[in-house]
Amino acid sequence: MKKILFFLASGLFALTLQADDLTIKSGRVFKNFAIMGAAPNGILIFHENGKAVIPVKEFPDEYREKIAKYEKEIPAKRREAAKLKAIRDKKAKQAAAERKKQEAARQARMKKYLAEEAARKKKEQDAIKAASAKTASKSTEGFSGDFKSSR
Repeated sequence: MKKILFFLASGLFALTLQADDLTIKSGRVFKNFAIMGAAPNGILIFHENGKAVIPVKEFPDEYREKIAKYEKEIPAKRREAAKLKAIRDKKAKQAAAERKKQEAARQARMKKYLAEEAARKKKEQDAIKAASAKTASKSTEGFSGDFKSSR
């Protein structure tokens, strides 16, 4: 328990040492900020309202020594971000190709179904016509066509 309290107290002490306000060259102020590391386009900081990435050129000159090691990491972060973007783009392209393939298969199934349905209806209509013709021929069977009165 004492160890936990010690770590918490030392963490709070470290936070109070880092809890400065940062005013960047553009005039924007970040209250209680802490530098967290490099990002592809600058230095990542946390502040009381969230997080932000500040371009290196925006940092005041008095922070140049503090951000120097993070500044060196920025090119590696850019390469890493570019690799991740390439992977995401490749996956998106593959997903689009898969969706296109599935849509083509769906269209083919629909076309086949409609063709089978049309053939079934035609067969059904042909069967109805044949049955009609058969019934019509049976009903006229035995009639010669001459209707003479037998008086």
